Amino acid sequence: MRDPFEPTASPRAYLPRPATEAALAALAGAARAGNAPAALTGPAGMGKTLLLHVLGDRLGREMRFVYLPHAGLEPSELAAWALARLGLKQSSDSLGALIGHARELAQAGAALLLLLDDAHTLSLPSARELGRIAARSQRALRLVLAADDAPATAGVLAAISPELTTVRLDARLDRADLDAYLDRRLERAEAPPRVRERFHVLARDALERGSEGVPAALDAAAAALLAAPLGASAAAADSAAPAAETSASGDARPAAPPARRRPESLRVSSPIPRRQAPALAAPPGALWLASLALAAALALALAGFIR
Repeated sequence: MRDPFEPTASPRAYLPRPATEAALAALAGAARAGNAPAALTGPAGMGKTLLLHVLGDRLGREMRFVYLPHAGLEPSELAAWALARLGLKQSSDSLGALIGHARELAQAGAALLLLLDDAHTLSLPSARELGRIAARSQRALRLVLAADDAPATAGVLAAISPELTTVRLDARLDRADLDAYLDRRLERAEAPPRVRERFHVLARDALERGSEGVPAALDAAAAALLAAPLGASAAAADSAAPAAETSASGDARPAAPPARRRPESLRVSSPIPRRQAPALAAPPGALWLASLALAAALALALAGFIR
């Protein structure tokens, strides 16, 4: 069984809800128009990276896209990286080569969509240059960014373009969303009944309180619940708690909360046409409840750390 709650940006893991569908529709509209860059903003952990991948997947028949996870590079370095991911020849003028490729696509009735994550890490000179590059391409190069709520975000986005379209994602998961999200992740991982049993209604109550509706915090809290040993004695559970906490935080990227760990793989596409809840078990008893209390404490501790 795969880890049901490992960080993923696969569009297959996406669970539509009104807030994310509205954000995707607005971003897709801006990308199709191509008049100005667009940015998806919101608190850390809300799923902005996943939405960039879903956006690329949905627009892949209309335009070619490349996803770049590290915006804090120089524009020439970003362009060279994009050329490599697109399978194009490197050039001493990587920016010119990238614009040239975008114009070739435009002549064929498509466009090049650059999906740039962590845009709040851009320097102001780099942000201004990226804006000029997009404008110079005459709609051949479309730019969609994602940015966390950070002190620099407003200035960076203003430097890219005064006409930039901003789409906000800050709606948290309600209880129905949370239940559907957990069920979807467990089904995708083909979790056996003994694993699904851990996510009884009382466990979900604890996860809802601990995560406060933030998807990344929910992943961390659910992983902590899975790490808590069920069917063990209270003493064994107590002795396992430090190890579970270490495991939950050990995968965190340096200087970032665990929920912000991102996949390093990049995605590209060609605009080629293509075709287009299990019942909850009853709680098994007193040992289950004791272990649940431990998992809830871990969930709350992790959520506090993430905030």
